[in-house]
Amino acid sequence: MRRSAPRLTAGLLAALVLGGCGGPPEPSPFPKPTKSSSPSASSTPTPPVMPAGAKAKTDQAVEAFAKHFVSVINFATVTGELKDLDALSGEACMTCRRLSARLEQVYDRGGSIESSGWRVTGASVVSDQPLDRKYIDLAIVQSPQILVEKAGASPQKFPGGKQAMTMLIARRGEGWVVTQMSLAG
Repeated sequence: MRRSAPRLTAGLLAALVLGGCGGPPEPSPFPKPTKSSSPSASSTPTPPVMPAGAKAKTDQAVEAFAKHFVSVINFATVTGELKDLDALSGEACMTCRRLSARLEQVYDRGGSIESSGWRVTGASVVSDQPLDRKYIDLAIVQSPQILVEKAGASPQKFPGGKQAMTMLIARRGEGWVVTQMSLAG
């Protein structure tokens, strides 16, 4: 985990994104998928696997990559494991950096986040863009969430809801990275 990332006092992604964009400072909690209660399910979450088609230079690959990135956010939130989130976040993505730093802060202090995570319900790649840099609009459903800031802290409950998100995804090597991520106000 990164230890040098700046710590943030506002703990929720919408506050991170909208706070710098003139939007309301209302908090919106982080996602966290719940573990299955099925007896055959693994008790240890495993990182999501990048879909084979998510590396090509096509709109379909951009959509597959964006959906995978949301799954990576959900995994990082469940486990506090930030390696994949950081690897798929471009250096210019300040929202990605703040999200990673915030998750690190919660888990380093013994906190937790409970939720079924984010689910992509719609995706649309903006047309007429260069092959190596694409904007994609996503419709996200956020599940209700419970945030415990640190060990021993009182849980904070947040309702779920619908959220529009835009990502700018750029080529890096043979794949993609998120270079911007913003939520609609």
